Amino acid sequence: MKKNVCTVLVCALIFAVLLAGCNDLSPAKPKPQSDMCGLIQGDISDFALSDLPPAHRNEIRNLYGCYWMTGVRNNCTEIGDANLVLYSTAMSFSYANIRWSRVSDSMWVCFAYGDDDSNYSEDGRRIAVKFTKDSGGTVKLWQCVKAMKQKSGPFTEKKAVEQVEKDGNVFYVYDKNNPSSPTMLAPIPR
Repeated sequence: MKKNVCTVLVCALIFAVLLAGCNDLSPAKPKPQSDMCGLIQGDISDFALSDLPPAHRNEIRNLYGCYWMTGVRNNCTEIGDANLVLYSTAMSFSYANIRWSRVSDSMWVCFAYGDDDSNYSEDGRRIAVKFTKDSGGTVKLWQCVKAMKQKSGPFTEKKAVEQVEKDGNVFYVYDKNNPSSPTMLAPIPR
């Protein structure tokens, strides 16, 4: 009987200590919204390309292509009519479920979702790609891979990736005629 009383007292004491350490017993506050690595501020609505006005679809089509950062050229972002592909030497992914948001006259954002996602919530966004155009007309691209919580960019040069085959495997490079061009992996559909 003394053991039971001691156990109850010890448990009550531990509970009291834990409760005393909690200075805020109010209901949980909503978590802050993800800003996708600082690329966007707050939540913005996005739309399927087909739901946008023709003038906006034309603006988006002018953004299509492969964008590279200067330097080593070991990663590339490719955007097309119904796909977003991130190539790199570590891992490459292809997204077919993409949506667009026009933030301003000089800024578009593209979001990629999983192929099975139809909710299009902010939490479901896997990739964000922001396109900006400066006064000279130069388009710059920044990207955020949500799982990595890392922003990359700016990507500026538009040049198609080139496909090469080595030992029966397909790789992608900046210049297949340059043997020192880093080989990026084939994209995995997401």
